[in-house]
Amino acid sequence: MDYFVKELEKFLAVANLSDKSKAIYSKPLIQFGEFLAEKMDVILNEVHLLRVYQLDYNGIAISYKPLDSGLIDEFLFKNAQSNFSWLSTCRNALGSFFKYLYRNYDFPLLTQQLTFKLVNYKPQKKFPRILNRHELIKFFQSITINSNHLDRDLLLFSLLCSTGCRISELLSITIEDINIEHEMIYIQKTKNKTSHVIPLRNGLAQSINKFCLENSIQSKDKIFQDSGKPLTNEKVYYLMKYYLLNAKLPMVKLHSLRHSFATLMYENGAAITTIMQLLNHKSISSTEHYVQPYYIRNYYIKIPENDLVYRQFKDLL
Repeated sequence: MDYFVKELEKFLAVANLSDKSKAIYSKPLIQFGEFLAEKMDVILNEVHLLRVYQLDYNGIAISYKPLDSGLIDEFLFKNAQSNFSWLSTCRNALGSFFKYLYRNYDFPLLTQQLTFKLVNYKPQKKFPRILNRHELIKFFQSITINSNHLDRDLLLFSLLCSTGCRISELLSITIEDINIEHEMIYIQKTKNKTSHVIPLRNGLAQSINKFCLENSIQSKDKIFQDSGKPLTNEKVYYLMKYYLLNAKLPMVKLHSLRHSFATLMYENGAAITTIMQLLNHKSISSTEHYVQPYYIRNYYIKIPENDLVYRQFKDLL
């Protein structure tokens, strides 16, 4: 085995990686070499993985011990506060490098002996802020008070909240996509590039039909329009923001209504697999991210009576 820098060059030369990946991997590996150089009190070019620990007798070096997993652990723990992307790249780079050493020199596969576990540093997914039941009622109250197109906006947001449909898919539908008798919407092309059938709550199909008749919407026209033109995602988000402000509710993303739908369905006892089908997800893990634990949703609920009790209790302390 050659010196660390030379072995790194050989590894990058034979590794089945793109030039971009090689450049990305080389940076943390060089940092690891510099870490070893500092520990050994030598320059980077003098680092040799078979001579990391020096054994002396009467001040004279008589033999050496190779690198062990402890120093790799120390290096990773030292950089544990770095962002997860760097940690992941570094861990993968070290894994690939030591596999190369194992295959070429039968050097121990030290990365299999580490106590450092990358999974412990993986940031948890953040649940988006969603509207709970009480907030949804206030939101619809705001629509009834402030909308200039009450029938359109009530129907639009009712469909979003009761179907979990994506806004882009909902804005694409025409009368031809509605099965009034069986109360279903047929989406020809979804985000997943597949067709999808959306069941409607009782009476909603008739409401859609009535809305189209009263507004002279033709069979091939988009159902939701603004001044004779198809309504856009941006316009719907503007409307949502306007109604939230007037209801003194926190700003949430338009897509969060889809999360609210999934969470309330789950809370009411719907199976996660059923919700997955309604949301047209390909994997159950995606659906699980949509179903917020009750303690996350309830975190945003403030009850005035409780605040009063807490204040009185505090005064007694």
